[in-house]
Parts: sequence; structure tokens; C-alpha cells
Amino acid sequence: MVGRSRRVVGVRRPPASFKIPLSSFRNKHTTYRFPDGVFVLPDGSYMIVDYKTAKYSESQDELFPIYETQLNAYAVIAEACGLTPVSKLALIYTEPITDKKVASTDDVNSKDGFLMGFSVKILPVKLATAIIEPLLAKTRATLDLPSPPTGRTGCKDCEKMDDLSRILKS
Repeated sequence: MVGRSRRVVGVRRPPASFKIPLSSFRNKHTTYRFPDGVFVLPDGSYMIVDYKTAKYSESQDELFPIYETQLNAYAVIAEACGLTPVSKLALIYTEPITDKKVASTDDVNSKDGFLMGFSVKILPVKLATAIIEPLLAKTRATLDLPSPPTGRTGCKDCEKMDDLSRILKS
């Protein structure tokens, strides 16, 4: 992306203050999140990326809504910190190349160990920052409940939370 295609003209380190008080969304608490990468595009806008060290496969589709929310939250935070406008989001899957043919060449050996190449797949993520405020409001409402909500039947995480709640009450 950076070299041959020239679609990225720079890399921006997120500011140390890359945080946003959720109270700005009428929710009364602060979260801190840092993206893996912020790229400057030719038009001066920003692309926020999250790196995944894994082979992209169809099973990642189950996780996509989580990653989509994560990257859109980063976009909201970036714009609140002055990195504006954010125009693109992406997941960058980096899979180590470990086949026997590559491993047996002298090119991968160095005095400090070995060099490993990576195969890269870039998966665009829809920029939809409007999804964040309702999620934050729902989170705030849940946190403000006098006790945790009833879990879903069969949910292992819900059962663990119920166990933890019972321990804390005793």
C-alpha cells in the first residue's frame, strides 16, 4: 500500500492523548484506545487500520462485527483528537510465510536468527461512526443498573459473571 500504489502518503503516530471521555457522548466515563496504524492519504484524510497476525479465513467473518465496531470507535476517537477527517478503515491480516521451500533458503538466515516474510490481505471496513454512540449509551445504561442483567440461557460467559457476582455478594 505504501510503496508501489502510492495511495498512502504518510504514517501518523496516534497522539498520546488518543482517548475520548465517553461523557462527550453523555455517558460519564473515559476510555483509552490506540489503533495499530494511522495512515495519511493523498487528500490529507486518515485511514485507521488494525493488524491481525493470522491467516484470513471465512471463520473471521464471525469476528467481523467486533472488529467493525472497534475500528469505528477508533475513528470517533481520532476525530475527537484532531485527526480529521477519517475516510477509511481496514483490517490488515499478516500471515507468516512458513513453508518448507522458503525456510530452507539461505535468504532467511541472519546472524541474529532468521527473517520471516508475511503474506498480507487488506480487508476494508465500512466507516459507520454513527453506530458508536448508541452502543456507548447501552453500555452506560448497563453499567448504571443496580445489578447485572439476567444472562442469556446457555451463555458460558453469563454463567461465569453470575458466579462472580455471587462470590462478590457473599
